[in-house]
Amino acid sequence: MEIVHLQMPTGDRPIIDRWDCEPCDAVARLSHVGLSDPFTWARRPAELSEGQKHRLAIADALWSGADVVVIDDALTTLDHTTTCAVAWRLQAAARDLGVGLIVCTPKNGLFPDLQPDWWVRIGWTPEPIVERIQEAARPCSLLADIEISEGCMADYRAVQHLHYAAGCPAFVDRVFTARHPGIEQPAAVLVTTHPEQMSAARNDALAGLRNRMSPRNWHRWCMRHVRRIARVVVSPEVRGIGLGTMIVKHAVENSGAEVLEVLTQQARFSGWLYSAGFRLHPHPNYDPAQHLENVLRKHGIHEHAALSGQLLAEATDALTVRPRREVRKAVWNCYHHFVLWRRERRPKPARIPNPADSRWAEAWEIAASRSQGRPDFWYHPSATLTPDL
Repeated sequence: MEIVHLQMPTGDRPIIDRWDCEPCDAVARLSHVGLSDPFTWARRPAELSEGQKHRLAIADALWSGADVVVIDDALTTLDHTTTCAVAWRLQAAARDLGVGLIVCTPKNGLFPDLQPDWWVRIGWTPEPIVERIQEAARPCSLLADIEISEGCMADYRAVQHLHYAAGCPAFVDRVFTARHPGIEQPAAVLVTTHPEQMSAARNDALAGLRNRMSPRNWHRWCMRHVRRIARVVVSPEVRGIGLGTMIVKHAVENSGAEVLEVLTQQARFSGWLYSAGFRLHPHPNYDPAQHLENVLRKHGIHEHAALSGQLLAEATDALTVRPRREVRKAVWNCYHHFVLWRRERRPKPARIPNPADSRWAEAWEIAASRSQGRPDFWYHPSATLTPDL
């Protein structure tokens, strides 16, 4: 049997590169312990807060291959709110992975969140008190003090810096704010917006409803009954305890929409949309962005070249004539599909424009952003979808 002790993390590499595994596996491990935002993944251990260091230490221990993890008084340096969140996430992750856990702590208040199978109390009595606990798993104790209510954009701006997406969402419909007495800023904020009119994934997911309406009535119905969850921000102190799922469920019940949809790449690692009853729907087969990604891979254009439109254009210009023509055609098809068709409603031209065309600058930027992988489409329909138009 291999036993490992919890140790505070060190090193000069970003934590996303901490293990010898695929990036997706590293993201899943970090998300499993509540380190679920890209800003944190790019940081080094010394740049993390105390709570984040403890979460990273937990990930190191759980994925070390040991059978048992021993934690000796390692949680006493944290404030009460963070301690409870880390303790609950620790025992939940250990149970998920089938790893034994021994926690030594003077804080009896952690008992509800550690949820031990055996409780050994050592006090002033000659012999320790050993008690076998047989109880069903419970939510984190912090969730009992959470209050969710109608919020405003000021709440979102208070936690906006914690979200990986720049700026504020457009066409905001409603804001839901979760508060906890132990946290000064909002514990979580969810923002819903009016949806985009054109969504092939939505049309495909609700095909039975879409086919019963004319295009005009379908668009009117979407604007009235469909809302998109544009932002979900959870404060770092309470990540990983189910607060994201809790506020999403509240939005489902109180948004007033018949269909809530989400475009995200994060949910595949954390599972909070699954827990809230959302369904993952695959995108329709025809996708210029996927075709562009395949073409770039075919001609050896490294994924780092697609971080900006300028880099992508320079990498394309370095190709020989035929590959260069194929990449440019794929770029223009992507640009036409996502921008020109929606803007001008003109059919795709038989030939792509001359490289001197002023629209190419925007085309390269759109292609660069779309080639990084598209977000997943999730939706949560109500029990009955009945058009009223």
